[in-house]
Amino acid sequence: MKGRKKLKDLFIEKKIPKRRRGLIPILVSGDEIIWVAGIRQAGYGKIEPETKKILKIGMC
Repeated sequence: MKGRKKLKDLFIEKKIPKRRRGLIPILVSGDEIIWVAGIRQAGYGKIEPETKKILKIGMC
């Protein structure tokens, strides 16, 4: 995704009920959200050919 979007707006767009929003894991790096689990990944966190280190995180 290019640009920025408020987390609240993303949840509304994806029709995530308010009661579930607090249960969704969010991965951050510094001040940047890089993954909203099961919903969206930021371009900042994508793996590219130049990537040297990878942290693999899974969700069950």
